[in-house]
Amino acid sequence: MNMYERTSKGNNYNNSVLADIINSSELGNNINHIQFDFDHRKSLHKNHGGYNGIQNCKLSHPSVGNYTIYSSSPLTNEDKSKVNKKITSLAEQYLTQSKYNDNFKHSHYLIGVSRISRKIYDLILKSSISDAPVLIYGATGTEKLAVASSIHFSSARQDLPFIEVNCSTIKEKFDQEISQLAESIEHGTLFLSEIDCLTTSQQNRLLSLLSNQANGIKEKTALSHGLRIISSCSSTLAKLIQHHDFNPFLARKLDFLTIHLPRLNERREDIPTIIRSILLNSGIRGGEKISIAPSAMRYLREFNWHGDSDQLHKSIIQIATFRKSNTICLEDIKSTLMENKACYNLEAEKQNNHSIVHYIFNKEFEKFKHLHGSVQKAIVYLSEHFKEGMTLNELAKHSFISPSHLTYLLRHNLDRTFKQILIELRIESAKKSFRDYPQLPVTQVSLDSGFNDLSNFEKTFKKYTSLTPRQYKNQHREKINSHLRTVNSPEK
Repeated sequence: MNMYERTSKGNNYNNSVLADIINSSELGNNINHIQFDFDHRKSLHKNHGGYNGIQNCKLSHPSVGNYTIYSSSPLTNEDKSKVNKKITSLAEQYLTQSKYNDNFKHSHYLIGVSRISRKIYDLILKSSISDAPVLIYGATGTEKLAVASSIHFSSARQDLPFIEVNCSTIKEKFDQEISQLAESIEHGTLFLSEIDCLTTSQQNRLLSLLSNQANGIKEKTALSHGLRIISSCSSTLAKLIQHHDFNPFLARKLDFLTIHLPRLNERREDIPTIIRSILLNSGIRGGEKISIAPSAMRYLREFNWHGDSDQLHKSIIQIATFRKSNTICLEDIKSTLMENKACYNLEAEKQNNHSIVHYIFNKEFEKFKHLHGSVQKAIVYLSEHFKEGMTLNELAKHSFISPSHLTYLLRHNLDRTFKQILIELRIESAKKSFRDYPQLPVTQVSLDSGFNDLSNFEKTFKKYTSLTPRQYKNQHREKINSHLRTVNSPEK
């Protein structure tokens, strides 16, 4: 029995990883097709037509057994060596992925065959044999939940409950809610996601709960002594502590074992494997029959996934659902990705001062759903109250975060300070008023948009539009008058 037969039985998505990962551009332009004897339905091909007149060479590899290479010209020893090296590399990846799949039998776990993923698998397995708290660092969308659940379900607690608590959503009676959840799962695992969203008072309450747990103190709100704590955050705790935004004693309680998750763009080698898993395990009808054209797969591998795995998962489900045939082509992918790009591509749009504020002003909140929870709350509150005399402290209070941490997150995610966003929203409001009602006085528009000082309004407006308010207003008044003259003019 060869390696494939020994390790891949029962792991459906592995059946076509070879065909997805190897592509002819990596093996040489003269190689058209590779057929593996272990499964005649799965193969790699550059041309989908017949193979008449194409040279073929039968080879064998200790990991995958026999296979046949179809090429447009006789293979050199260098070509054969290149193929064998690639298969050897894949064999190592298969073994790691299979070992990982055998340990993690739940539905939500990290997928990947790259060296980075294999390192994470190793950290997960080592963390699973310990009861020490684990802290998972990673940007939004980097599968922190998958890693946390993998640690739990590969540990001795796998038959006990695993519960996630999103710290950005808890507002009142934080310690009571945590205690009630902890009591319901006893010796299971409590996953505290987005702990960097906790307010100072919530951090202190959590610290008290953890201290009582460690000391065996039983109170009305207490954690079971046998409860496993895993937490995650999107920001670096060391920076938050430095800015006095996170309790250093709480950080010491949570940060025993640390796992840093990379962005999807840093492990592109995993993308074909992840896609195959999505097609087979996301309830897509006929997912096992869907193939992806080589050019389409290359495009997916090179695409900038600013929303990380969350964006990839959503996009592949949409692409597969609306596909025109069982072979997904480049046209299918581009149309879907372009529609979703605005939701996730804010990194690129940081260079465009208009687009982000435009989304906030028009309440297009779906564009920001991949961002930190507190940033989303701040964006919603800003869109509704920017005309009022708002302060950073007020916004931070409604976002359940400290002012300095909110400032950091706004700069990191939107490349703007609170004051910049506030001013740009007011300017956007003034521009809309001038476009819709050019007859309005400048003074009235200034007050209606949130500017109490006319002189400051005029200077700020010109800074952002290169026009004075009166010039902008007259420009749009002329456009309206010109349109009306055209409409009312008699036909020649």
